[in-house]
Amino acid sequence: MDKQTSQRSGELNQKLAAAIFTALLSWPGVGSATAQTVTLEPSAVLACLTLKSGADLQPGYPFEAWKEQLAGRVKVELVFTEADARPNVNVQVALGDESKEIESKALFVAAVKDHVRNYRVPCLDRKAGPARLVFDYVFKPDSQRVTWAPPQDADDERRARLLACVAWKVTVTASSRWA
Repeated sequence: MDKQTSQRSGELNQKLAAAIFTALLSWPGVGSATAQTVTLEPSAVLACLTLKSGADLQPGYPFEAWKEQLAGRVKVELVFTEADARPNVNVQVALGDESKEIESKALFVAAVKDHVRNYRVPCLDRKAGPARLVFDYVFKPDSQRVTWAPPQDADDERRARLLACVAWKVTVTASSRWA
């Protein structure tokens, strides 16, 4: 085989490899496998959030509110400044049943505050500043249940916005070597 034939064969192999790679990327399911997905891991504060020993996993449903079939919702922000101390509680949302809104709000807020005072963040680094976690509780009288979503780190929204700015770029050229 002469030098010119060998060179053409090498160019053909490169073009064939590029064409196969491009075809594979356009095949359903294969191209998406090359896309980078970045997820937001739980913050260190959320990872080490604990309840004091013997504390209930959820707030108690206030008996008076349940007896009168009152519903409500309480969203709070807990501010932790020390690893082994009670958090400061800031009520962000307090909704009571329309029939007795003021009374039911007070009952639900008191139940939530009584519950969340048992949370601690033993891994908290005082030098990093306070940690802020948001809890959202919903009181449903028909089942005498309190439901809640997993707590959110108040700083996760900022972290998620920064993460959304991360872009992954893959460049494939025909001159790339595939062998």
